Amino acid sequence: MDLETLPDELLFGILEFLSTAHLFRAFYGLNRRFDTLLLEHFRIHGLDFRSISQHDFDTICLYHLPLIVGQVTSLHLSEAYDTPEQAHYFLEHGFALRQFTGLRSLSLQHFISIKKINKILSECCHLPNLTHLKLDDCHCWFDHTGEDTVIDIIWSLPKLIYCSLNIKIADQVHFTLPTVISFSIKYLIISCVQCLAWSIPYLFEYTPHLRYYKGYFNALNYGFISSPISSAITLDLCFLSVKPNMIENILEHMPNLRQLTVHMKDEACIDGHQWEHIIR
Repeated sequence: MDLETLPDELLFGILEFLSTAHLFRAFYGLNRRFDTLLLEHFRIHGLDFRSISQHDFDTICLYHLPLIVGQVTSLHLSEAYDTPEQAHYFLEHGFALRQFTGLRSLSLQHFISIKKINKILSECCHLPNLTHLKLDDCHCWFDHTGEDTVIDIIWSLPKLIYCSLNIKIADQVHFTLPTVISFSIKYLIISCVQCLAWSIPYLFEYTPHLRYYKGYFNALNYGFISSPISSAITLDLCFLSVKPNMIENILEHMPNLRQLTVHMKDEACIDGHQWEHIIR
Protein backbone atom coordinates (compact mmCIF):
# COMPACT_ATOMS: atom_id res chain seq x y z
CA MET A 1 0.00 0.00 0.00
CA ASP A 2 1.22 3.46 -0.90
CA LEU A 3 1.21 5.65 2.22
CA GLU A 4 0.62 8.73 0.13
CA THR A 5 -2.84 7.43 -0.81
CA LEU A 6 -3.94 7.43 2.85
CA PRO A 7 -5.89 10.37 4.27
CA ASP A 8 -4.16 12.66 6.76
CA GLU A 9 -6.17 11.26 9.68
CA LEU A 10 -4.79 7.74 9.17
CA LEU A 11 -1.26 9.01 8.63
CA PHE A 12 -1.41 10.94 11.91
CA GLY A 13 -2.37 7.69 13.64
CA ILE A 14 0.59 5.88 12.10
CA LEU A 15 3.03 8.63 13.06
CA GLU A 16 2.11 8.23 16.74
CA PHE A 17 3.65 4.73 16.78
CA LEU A 18 7.06 5.89 15.55
CA SER A 19 9.87 7.53 17.48
CA THR A 20 11.11 11.04 16.82
CA ALA A 21 14.26 9.71 15.12
CA HIS A 22 12.33 7.26 12.93
CA LEU A 23 9.94 9.97 11.80
CA PHE A 24 12.71 12.29 10.65
CA ARG A 25 14.63 9.47 8.94
CA ALA A 26 11.62 8.02 7.15
CA PHE A 27 9.50 11.00 6.15
CA TYR A 28 11.24 14.35 6.45
CA GLY A 29 12.05 15.88 3.08
CA LEU A 30 9.95 13.45 1.00
CA ASN A 31 7.51 16.11 -0.08
CA ARG A 32 5.68 19.15 1.23
CA ARG A 33 2.71 17.11 2.47
CA PHE A 34 4.79 14.87 4.72
CA ASP A 35 6.80 17.82 5.99
CA THR A 36 3.54 19.56 6.93
CA LEU A 37 2.22 16.40 8.63
CA LEU A 38 5.45 16.00 10.60
CA LEU A 39 5.38 19.62 11.71
CA GLU A 40 1.80 19.22 12.92
CA HIS A 41 2.68 15.94 14.66
CA PHE A 42 5.61 17.49 16.53
CA ARG A 43 3.50 20.53 17.37
CA ILE A 44 0.98 18.24 19.09
CA HIS A 45 3.19 15.46 20.46
CA GLY A 46 6.54 17.19 20.80
CA LEU A 47 10.08 15.86 20.48
CA ASP A 48 11.10 12.80 22.47
CA PHE A 49 14.87 12.32 22.72
CA ARG A 50 14.73 9.30 25.03
CA SER A 51 16.62 6.22 23.77
CA ILE A 52 17.92 8.00 20.67
CA SER A 53 21.32 7.38 19.11
CA GLN A 54 23.93 10.12 19.25
CA HIS A 55 24.02 10.26 15.45
CA ASP A 56 20.27 10.75 15.15
CA PHE A 57 20.28 13.32 17.95
CA ASP A 58 23.06 15.34 16.28
CA THR A 59 21.35 15.14 12.89
CA ILE A 60 18.04 16.41 14.25
CA CYS A 61 19.72 19.23 16.18
CA LEU A 62 21.81 20.31 13.21
CA TYR A 63 19.35 20.09 10.34
CA HIS A 64 15.76 19.83 11.57
CA LEU A 65 15.31 21.43 14.98
CA PRO A 66 16.34 24.97 13.89
CA LEU A 67 13.41 24.95 11.45
CA ILE A 68 10.74 24.08 14.03
CA VAL A 69 12.21 25.24 17.35
CA GLY A 70 9.55 27.88 17.95
CA GLN A 71 6.69 25.46 17.25
CA VAL A 72 7.67 22.53 19.48
CA THR A 73 5.14 22.19 22.32
CA SER A 74 6.66 19.25 24.23
CA LEU A 75 10.28 18.25 24.85
CA HIS A 76 11.73 15.14 26.51
CA LEU A 77 15.43 15.12 27.42
CA SER A 78 17.09 12.09 28.98
CA GLU A 79 20.51 11.34 30.41
CA ALA A 80 19.98 7.60 30.83
CA TYR A 81 22.75 5.10 30.15
CA ASP A 82 21.90 5.05 26.42
CA THR A 83 21.78 8.86 26.11
CA PRO A 84 24.52 10.15 28.44
CA GLU A 85 25.32 13.88 28.56
CA GLN A 86 22.38 14.67 26.30
CA ALA A 87 21.80 18.07 27.89
CA HIS A 88 25.46 18.95 27.29
CA TYR A 89 25.22 18.09 23.60
CA PHE A 90 21.89 19.90 23.35
CA LEU A 91 23.51 23.10 24.62
CA GLU A 92 26.62 22.45 22.54
CA HIS A 93 24.48 22.64 19.42
CA GLY A 94 23.67 26.21 20.40
CA PHE A 95 20.17 25.70 21.74
CA ALA A 96 18.70 27.34 24.82
CA LEU A 97 15.29 26.56 26.20
CA ARG A 98 14.22 30.18 25.81
CA GLN A 99 14.22 29.57 22.04
CA PHE A 100 11.33 27.10 22.44
CA THR A 101 8.75 29.86 22.73
CA GLY A 102 5.83 27.49 22.10
CA LEU A 103 6.92 24.92 24.68
CA ARG A 104 4.13 23.81 27.01
CA SER A 105 5.60 20.65 28.50
CA LEU A 106 9.17 19.77 29.58
CA SER A 107 10.37 16.39 30.84
CA LEU A 108 13.85 15.72 32.23
CA GLN A 109 14.66 12.07 32.85
CA HIS A 110 17.58 10.30 34.56
CA PHE A 111 19.56 13.48 35.24
CA ILE A 112 22.26 13.03 37.89
CA SER A 113 23.48 16.63 38.24
CA ILE A 114 21.43 19.15 40.19
CA LYS A 115 23.53 21.96 38.69
CA LYS A 116 22.53 20.85 35.21
CA ILE A 117 18.87 20.68 36.23
CA ASN A 118 19.08 24.18 37.73
CA LYS A 119 20.72 25.53 34.58
CA ILE A 120 17.97 24.14 32.36
CA LEU A 121 15.12 25.18 34.65
CA SER A 122 16.48 28.71 35.01
CA GLU A 123 15.72 29.12 31.29
CA CYS A 124 12.10 28.12 31.83
CA CYS A 125 11.16 31.53 33.23
CA HIS A 126 11.52 32.80 29.65
CA LEU A 127 8.92 30.33 28.33
CA PRO A 128 5.53 32.09 28.34
CA ASN A 129 3.50 28.93 27.64
CA LEU A 130 5.13 26.32 29.89
CA THR A 131 2.41 24.65 31.98
CA HIS A 132 3.73 21.10 32.56
CA LEU A 133 7.02 20.02 34.13
CA LYS A 134 8.21 16.52 34.96
CA LEU A 135 11.48 15.49 36.61
CA ASP A 136 11.54 11.72 36.32
CA ASP A 137 13.92 9.34 38.08
CA CYS A 138 16.55 12.03 38.69
CA HIS A 139 18.92 10.71 41.37
CA CYS A 140 21.66 13.24 41.98
CA TRP A 141 23.71 11.04 44.29
CA PHE A 142 26.84 13.17 44.33
CA ASP A 143 25.24 16.59 44.71
CA HIS A 144 24.79 17.84 48.26
CA THR A 145 23.40 21.30 47.57
CA GLY A 146 20.98 22.94 45.22
CA GLU A 147 17.67 21.23 45.93
CA ASP A 148 16.25 24.28 47.64
CA THR A 149 17.27 26.28 44.56
CA VAL A 150 15.57 23.94 42.09
CA ILE A 151 12.35 23.90 44.13
CA ASP A 152 12.23 27.69 44.31
CA ILE A 153 12.94 27.96 40.58
CA ILE A 154 10.01 25.63 39.88
CA TRP A 155 7.69 27.51 42.23
CA SER A 156 8.69 30.75 40.49
CA LEU A 157 7.53 29.63 37.03
CA PRO A 158 4.55 31.92 36.36
CA LYS A 159 2.35 29.63 34.21
CA LEU A 160 3.20 26.20 35.63
CA ILE A 161 0.06 24.15 36.38
CA TYR A 162 1.19 20.52 36.53
CA CYS A 163 4.39 19.47 38.31
CA SER A 164 5.68 15.93 38.88
CA LEU A 165 8.88 15.59 40.92
CA ASN A 166 10.73 12.30 41.16
CA ILE A 167 14.09 13.67 42.24
CA LYS A 168 16.45 12.75 45.05
CA ILE A 169 19.62 14.58 45.99
CA ALA A 170 22.46 12.73 47.74
CA ASP A 171 21.14 11.16 50.95
CA GLN A 172 18.10 13.43 51.10
CA VAL A 173 15.07 11.86 52.81
CA HIS A 174 12.56 14.69 53.09
CA PHE A 175 11.17 17.09 50.53
CA THR A 176 12.46 20.65 50.84
CA LEU A 177 9.60 23.11 51.07
CA PRO A 178 9.57 26.13 48.73
CA THR A 179 10.26 29.60 50.06
CA VAL A 180 8.40 31.36 47.26
CA ILE A 181 4.68 31.20 46.52
CA SER A 182 3.31 29.67 43.33
CA PHE A 183 -0.13 30.96 42.39
CA SER A 184 -0.28 28.76 39.28
CA ILE A 185 0.50 25.17 40.37
CA LYS A 186 -2.71 23.15 40.68
CA TYR A 187 -1.48 19.56 40.33
CA LEU A 188 1.54 18.31 42.26
CA ILE A 189 3.11 14.85 42.52
CA ILE A 190 6.12 14.30 44.78
CA SER A 191 7.66 10.84 44.75
CA CYS A 192 10.97 9.30 45.80
CA VAL A 193 11.19 11.47 48.94
CA GLN A 194 8.86 11.96 51.90
CA CYS A 195 7.05 15.03 53.07
CA LEU A 196 6.89 15.35 56.82
CA ALA A 197 3.23 15.41 57.77
CA TRP A 198 3.61 18.69 59.64
CA SER A 199 4.53 20.31 56.32
CA ILE A 200 1.05 19.88 54.78
CA PRO A 201 -0.20 23.35 55.83
CA TYR A 202 3.02 24.99 54.65
CA LEU A 203 2.94 23.21 51.29
CA PHE A 204 -0.58 24.48 50.64
CA GLU A 205 0.32 27.91 51.98
CA TYR A 206 3.04 28.26 49.36
CA THR A 207 0.84 26.63 46.71
CA PRO A 208 -2.51 28.27 47.47
CA HIS A 209 -4.32 27.05 44.34
CA LEU A 210 -3.23 23.41 44.70
CA ARG A 211 -6.18 21.14 43.82
CA TYR A 212 -4.50 17.74 43.44
CA TYR A 213 -1.66 16.39 45.54
CA LYS A 214 0.00 12.96 45.54
CA GLY A 215 2.92 12.11 47.78
CA TYR A 216 4.53 10.15 50.60
CA PHE A 217 4.13 11.26 54.17
CA ASN A 218 5.91 10.41 57.37
CA ALA A 219 3.55 11.23 60.22
CA LEU A 220 6.25 11.55 62.85
CA ASN A 221 5.93 14.88 64.67
CA TYR A 222 2.60 15.46 62.96
CA GLY A 223 1.52 19.08 63.14
CA PHE A 224 -2.24 19.35 63.03
CA ILE A 225 -3.83 21.60 60.42
CA SER A 226 -5.43 24.55 62.18
CA SER A 227 -6.75 26.62 59.25
CA PRO A 228 -9.03 25.55 56.38
CA ILE A 229 -7.40 24.51 53.10
CA SER A 230 -10.14 25.24 50.60
CA SER A 231 -8.22 24.60 47.37
CA ALA A 232 -7.68 20.85 47.94
CA ILE A 233 -10.05 18.66 45.91
CA THR A 234 -8.09 15.42 45.42
CA LEU A 235 -5.48 13.85 47.69
CA ASP A 236 -3.56 10.63 47.05
CA LEU A 237 -1.42 9.98 50.12
CA CYS A 238 0.94 7.19 51.09
CA PHE A 239 1.56 7.16 54.84
CA LEU A 240 4.61 5.45 56.30
CA SER A 241 2.98 5.91 59.69
CA VAL A 242 -0.47 7.28 60.45
CA LYS A 243 -3.08 7.55 63.18
CA PRO A 244 -6.86 7.94 62.80
CA ASN A 245 -6.88 11.46 64.25
CA MET A 246 -4.49 12.59 61.50
CA ILE A 247 -6.96 11.54 58.80
CA GLU A 248 -9.79 13.16 60.73
CA ASN A 249 -7.80 16.38 60.97
CA ILE A 250 -7.22 16.43 57.21
CA LEU A 251 -10.89 15.82 56.43
CA GLU A 252 -12.08 18.46 58.88
CA HIS A 253 -9.90 21.20 57.41
CA MET A 254 -10.36 20.48 53.68
CA PRO A 255 -14.03 21.38 53.13
CA ASN A 256 -13.93 20.98 49.34
CA LEU A 257 -12.16 17.61 49.29
CA ARG A 258 -13.99 15.25 46.93
CA GLN A 259 -11.60 12.33 46.65
CA LEU A 260 -9.16 10.90 49.19
CA THR A 261 -6.95 7.90 48.49
CA VAL A 262 -4.85 6.60 51.37
CA HIS A 263 -2.08 4.02 51.03
CA MET A 264 -0.61 2.63 54.23
CA LYS A 265 2.33 0.43 55.09
CA ASP A 266 1.50 -2.71 57.07
CA GLU A 267 2.67 -1.19 60.32
CA ALA A 268 0.61 1.94 59.69
CA CYS A 269 -2.75 0.31 58.97
CA ILE A 270 -6.03 1.66 60.32
CA ASP A 271 -8.59 -1.10 60.91
CA GLY A 272 -12.15 -1.17 59.59
CA HIS A 273 -13.76 0.01 62.82
CA GLN A 274 -11.47 3.03 62.93
CA TRP A 275 -12.29 3.88 59.30
CA GLU A 276 -15.99 3.62 60.07
CA HIS A 277 -15.55 6.10 62.90
CA ILE A 278 -13.53 8.46 60.66
CA ILE A 279 -16.13 8.39 57.88
CA ARG A 280 -19.00 9.07 60.26
